[in-house]
Amino acid sequence: MSIRLRDDGRNCNELRQISSEQGTLHRADGSSNLTFGDTTVLVAVYGPGQAKIARNELVDKAAIDVCVRLNQGIAAAKEKEMELIVRRLYEPIIQRQEFPRTVISIVIQIIEDAGSISSLLTSHTIGFGSCVEFLDRLCLYLVSAVINAVTMALMDAEIAMLGVVTSTTCCLTEDGSVLLDPSQKEEAECISLVICASSFQLAEGGVLFLSSEGPLSEEQLFSCAEACKRGSKCVETFIRQSYSKRLEQSI
Repeated sequence: MSIRLRDDGRNCNELRQISSEQGTLHRADGSSNLTFGDTTVLVAVYGPGQAKIARNELVDKAAIDVCVRLNQGIAAAKEKEMELIVRRLYEPIIQRQEFPRTVISIVIQIIEDAGSISSLLTSHTIGFGSCVEFLDRLCLYLVSAVINAVTMALMDAEIAMLGVVTSTTCCLTEDGSVLLDPSQKEEAECISLVICASSFQLAEGGVLFLSSEGPLSEEQLFSCAEACKRGSKCVETFIRQSYSKRLEQSI
């Protein structure tokens, strides 16, 4: 039985090629330039440092400030919503109590968008509590690439975290196939889309956040979630190997 290949030559469970650089921005305390196929995200981390405005300080822990710069033509409101998602995801992950009265700034620049960044996610949302209300208005088709790039930049800045956070997206096609890490074309043609953020050191089953758009049975949602978790584990391995090489080069 032949295996159906996707337009770019991948099989259903295969991620696009991943490449990254850390420490590319010398004025930042940590940075990463992450590429998934033709999707590229640049992240800079500054701090922990003194808050410029006193009211932004938290007495017992660091505050997280996120700035997102999306592609041209994306409404500013979408940038704010993306900032909220990133901040809510990393606030419980970063060991902020080690840095009271400081601010950790995360600046995210979308360089190239070719999938793993958009789509409206509205149903089956798990996690984030009060943040859920924003999801049905948010263009999330960059989220997986952004999350992985943010994790790498935080590691480069040597910001203490409770675990390594990674994310992947998958989509369900009309014929019932589950495609991991869909391209922009595949996202546009699919009937359902699932995004999952994982940390296998923290959450039971690994899942920190799961959201989907489009019709899905319980079985289909489970299949998509499992595909995302497998993909996230591969991304985690890539991130750890990249960070180890970075440390070796700095010695």
